Amino acid sequence: MKIDIQNGYVEIDEKVTRKTMRTYQEIITEGGTSSSKETILLPAQIDKGTEFMIKTQITRAVFFDENGGEIDQKVTTDWLDNLDNRDYSKISNEISEITNNARTKAEK
Repeated sequence: MKIDIQNGYVEIDEKVTRKTMRTYQEIITEGGTSSSKETILLPAQIDKGTEFMIKTQITRAVFFDENGGEIDQKVTTDWLDNLDNRDYSKISNEISEITNNARTKAEK
């Protein structure tokens, strides 16, 4: 799947492996459990999990140079931090949908 961002695009793998989902679950549940054995989801862990999924699922990030040529960009935390907030939200929302779809399919 291709998502257009300012001055470029990213390609996302829509298939989520079992290992990726397991790692994501481990990251977001690092907050532990409450005394009533309910999982504690901390916002910081959810953010870390989202970043992990974005880095894992983006197969290619491209920016256009002034002549319209494509320049491949390595997906790093610094790159994500410097994305326009609208672009980050667009990517994050799509990854969340893919993650939720994968979780739903696994539960069936």
